[in-house]
Amino acid sequence: MKFVAGLMACSLIVLLSGAGSAQDADASSEATDLAVYGWFAELAGSCWRAEFPGGETRDRQCHSAQFGKVLRVDQVVETLAEGRVVSALTASSVYAWDARNKRVRHFFWGSDGSLETATGWLEAGDFVLVLDREMDPDGKFEMRTVLRRDGSDGFTAAREQRAGSGWSPLFSVSYRREQSGSMPGSAP
Repeated sequence: MKFVAGLMACSLIVLLSGAGSAQDADASSEATDLAVYGWFAELAGSCWRAEFPGGETRDRQCHSAQFGKVLRVDQVVETLAEGRVVSALTASSVYAWDARNKRVRHFFWGSDGSLETATGWLEAGDFVLVLDREMDPDGKFEMRTVLRRDGSDGFTAAREQRAGSGWSPLFSVSYRREQSGSMPGSAP
């Protein structure tokens, strides 16, 4: 279950918290495009593939931009046994800017009925995500997912746990850009 939670966190999904009013939109005109996502927005328009440590799980994510403001990720996570696919999870994520809180909201849903929400932000060039269920009412958290750009054709998703005043890595997954291809059913 911890692995699935980590996988969901690494998949990165965001939902705009609340429907938002016209007053909210006026109050934060700086968040009108994809710039609020930093380098993470540059993943849009491509599919990315990773194999998890141990070689028993692989993930394919196709990123796209919607409305010039929202990022969407469609993915398929396959579990392997003896080199054969034994199960597959199809999932989608949405990342949207929450102007009121000046954070990215992430919303993830999967074909197995799973549902996760997270909060994200840019920190020292990294894109940090914290599952809402892992954040206490004071905004403190012990686990996080950190996305780091790895050249123009890659990024790394690392699951980290608080260790004193710093962070200790639990595992990381390196994604590489596919040269071509599209995900069936994904938005263009």
